[in-house]
Amino acid sequence: MRAVFIFAAVAIVAAIAWFAIGGQESEPVVSQPTASETPASDETSEATDDATDAVEDAVEQVQDALNDAAEEAETAVNEAVDSAAEQINDAVSDVLGSGEETALASGNVEVETEAAGDSGNALSTALTVDGFDADMLKAEVAGSSMSPVQRLAAKVMIEQAEADPGKIESVVNELRKALYVE
Repeated sequence: MRAVFIFAAVAIVAAIAWFAIGGQESEPVVSQPTASETPASDETSEATDDATDAVEDAVEQVQDALNDAAEEAETAVNEAVDSAAEQINDAVSDVLGSGEETALASGNVEVETEAAGDSGNALSTALTVDGFDADMLKAEVAGSSMSPVQRLAAKVMIEQAEADPGKIESVVNELRKALYVE
C-alpha cells in the first residue's frame, strides 16, 4: 500500500515539474540582448526555481519513505527468521525427546559404555561446549540407533550449532540425552 502512495507522489511531482518547466510552449522571441533582464524572464526564472525546489523536496520525501519501508521489511524478515529458528529448535527438541520415550517404552534402550576408552572420552569431550566437534557428532548420530527422523533432527541441530555458537550448549544437552551419554 505504501508503494502505491510513493508511486502516486512521484507521478504528481513529475506532472507538476513538467507543467512548470517544459509543459508551456512558447514561440521563440527574437530580440536584441539587453543589459538587464526583463520582468518576464525574472518570473520564469522564479517559477523554474520553485519547481526545482518542489521536485527536490518530493524526491527527498520519496527517498525517506523508501528507506523507512526497507528498514521495516528488514525488521519483519529478521523477526520471521528468528521465529522460524525457535520453532525448528522446539520441534527438534520434541522429536528427540519423544524418541527417547519411545525407546524406553519399547525396551530398545542402548547403554553407552566406554569400552573403547578413547572413543568414549572423545564423544564425551565432543559433547561439551568447549570440545564441540560437529563432524564427530554427526558421525555418532548417523551410527546411532535413533530413528531416521531423530537422526535428521539431530543433524539439523548440529548444523545450527555450527552456524551459531550460542546454540552449542542447548544442542550438546539435547544430544547427550539422545545419545544416552552422561
